[in-house]
Amino acid sequence: MSIEIRLAEAGEIDKVYDFYKEVCRELEGAKYSPLWQIGFYPCIADIENHIKSKNMYIAVADGRIASAMATVNHGDYSSLHLFTVHSDFRNQHLGKQMMNKLFQISKERENSKIMLDVVKGNLPAERLYQKMGFAYIGEKTEFIERVGNVDFNIYEYNI
Repeated sequence: MSIEIRLAEAGEIDKVYDFYKEVCRELEGAKYSPLWQIGFYPCIADIENHIKSKNMYIAVADGRIASAMATVNHGDYSSLHLFTVHSDFRNQHLGKQMMNKLFQISKERENSKIMLDVVKGNLPAERLYQKMGFAYIGEKTEFIERVGNVDFNIYEYNI
């Protein structure tokens, strides 16, 4: 199976949003979850803004979106958002390939580091980030209206 990781294009907003809808349906009631709820986060405006800003990357396999992520440049660092791998493509090292693409993008931007947060207890995500060299640097709690207080672990990768 050939996988191409590339920027999502303006004409793919609906296709990318449909991908996230499917992922969110799969995650309902899952043991490990980013607590996403389609229409709230992510919403179509999030996807459209990331694509128009050239921050949304997708992995395409056999014409299907297999993974997606948004990476925002903040000058000195990049942040990672909305990273997921579709369940049909898990355990095929696609997460590692996406992280390597993130490292490449951040180097091209001349960032010194990458920052991300992950819902505390989302062990598969945390394991991937740790395996890829991200260091735990702390935690934070955010109030999310539809969920309440949510604890996040914060990770950093120095380039």
